[in-house]
Amino acid sequence: MNGLLSPLLRYLRFKKAISFIPKGKKILDIGCGSGEMIDYLPKKTDYFGIEGNKQRYQEACQKYGEEKFINSYFNTENFTSLELFKQDIVLMLAVLEHLDEPFKIVKNLSKHLNKKGRIIITTPDKKAKTILELGVKIRIFSRQNKDHKHYFSKKELIQLAKEADLEVKYYQSFEFGLNHFMVLGK
Repeated sequence: MNGLLSPLLRYLRFKKAISFIPKGKKILDIGCGSGEMIDYLPKKTDYFGIEGNKQRYQEACQKYGEEKFINSYFNTENFTSLELFKQDIVLMLAVLEHLDEPFKIVKNLSKHLNKKGRIIITTPDKKAKTILELGVKIRIFSRQNKDHKHYFSKKELIQLAKEADLEVKYYQSFEFGLNHFMVLGK
C-alpha cells in the first residue's frame, strides 16, 4: 500500500499539523489511517479517529485501543448518523481529495467546532495530479493516490472556507508547492 516516499510525506504532514495543536484539546481525526498521529500529539489530548479502511482501522485499534476509533467512511450520508460533539480541532490530512462532496463535508464539520475550533487540512494542489499519478506507477507514492477525486487550487480552498462560513486562519503551500496546508476557523 505504501509507496517509497509515503512514510516521509505522512511525517511531514503530521509535523506541520502538530505545530497548530496545543495540548489538552479535543481532536477528531478524519481518515486517521492506523492512528499514527497519536504518537505526535501533545499529552492530555482527547483524540478520536475515523477510518474507512478496515485493515488500517484494525491496526489503529490494536496499537492504541478500540475506544479511540470508529470504522466508517466519512460522507454526507453517514454524517448525521455519527454523533459528533463539539471539537476543538478537526484533522483532515490528505483526506479532502478522497471525498465525494468535500464542500458539504467541511460545511457540516464547521457546525461541530467549538467557538475557537479549527479544521486543519492538507490536500494536493491541482499541479500535483500528473506527478502523483506517475509516482503511483513507479511506486514512490501510495496507491491511495489513485483514489483522488479532486485536486484543489488555493482559490478553490478559499472558496471552500467561505462556503463553510469559516475564515482561513493560516495558509501555506508545502512539499515543493504540490500540497496545500490550511487552518480554518470561525
